[in-house]
Parts: sequence; C-alpha cells; structure tokens
Amino acid sequence: MARLTVSIALLLGAMLSSGALGQGMSTPGCEQALILANGINLNIEDQKQEQASVVKLQAIMSKNPMDANAFAAAKDDLLTFVNNGIQIRQMNQAITPRGNKATAGLAKVANAQLDELNLSMSLSGNPAQDNKTLQTLAGDFAGGIMANMQNLMDAMAGCGPAPAPAAQAGMPPPSPPRNKTVETGMGSNMTMVE
Repeated sequence: MARLTVSIALLLGAMLSSGALGQGMSTPGCEQALILANGINLNIEDQKQEQASVVKLQAIMSKNPMDANAFAAAKDDLLTFVNNGIQIRQMNQAITPRGNKATAGLAKVANAQLDELNLSMSLSGNPAQDNKTLQTLAGDFAGGIMANMQNLMDAMAGCGPAPAPAAQAGMPPPSPPRNKTVETGMGSNMTMVE
C-alpha cells in the first residue's frame, strides 16, 4: 500500500505544482475531488494491466501443449493486478469527499472487483474451463474501465474537467507491486501486494 500512496502523492504533487488546478478548482472540495480523480486514474491504469494479463493468459492457453509454468506466472501477474486494483479502489473510497458523486460508482466497482478476484483465483490451467472465465474477465475489466471513467467524471462534477489518465499526463504508470502470498481463510492462498 505504501507504494500506491507514494505513486498517488507523486502524481498529485506534479499536477498541483504544474498548475493543473484551474480557476474553478481552487476550493478545498475541488482539490479533494482532484485527488480522488487522480486515484481513479491510477485504478484505470491498473485495469489496463488486468486486460493485458488476460490477453497473455489466452495466448498461453491457446498453445498445445500449454506451458504450465508460463500459465502459473501469468496467473500470478493477473492476481497481482486484481489485488492492486482492489487496494487502489479501497484507498479511493477512503479519500472520497463526503457527498461526492463518485461514491455510488466506487461501491459498484468494489462489488465487481470481488467477482473478478474470485474468477481470477478459479483459473486452473484447463483451457476447456478457463477460456470462458477469461472471456468473462475480459468483459468485466472493460466494463470496469468504463465504470471508472464515469467515476472520474462524477468525482470532478462541478470542479472542471477531469485530469488525463496518468500515462497521458506524462506521468509514469504505477510500478508493478511486489507480491506476497497470504492465506485467505477459505482454504486457498491469494497473492497480495505490499
């Protein structure tokens, strides 16, 4: 979580120092909305990595015979990005100003992320079972990006235009998190980020 906080702090610092706050955004409420909007942008960047992980898994599973080691590594990457997205969204919910229009949308993203985590954890390396799951995840991640684009607009309602995503604003995307495996309490392990 420390790495995510640092990424957001760097992104916000750069935007604030470069004059990214316009005339209509000088109020404390708009400054808080901008912080939230940048957090949502970080989640969108992570969702793009989730999509790339699904494409990689689909490519691995299309080969006959499938490389089990490559599958395991790609699944670990996917779980890393899914868990990273959950932590970013949790942070966004924690910093959401009271009454911000993005509140309901972030709750919807939270519910979707739980489904995505369960689907990602269910991947077994059996193409007959996993191909449908990967198709579902691809659709879910695309829908998540659309939901967060709406959350971005909602976060900035009444404060001016939403900031460009981190990669488009000239900022580096969040660095990949370090993995650690933790017991989920349901009899299986889950990869979490530090």
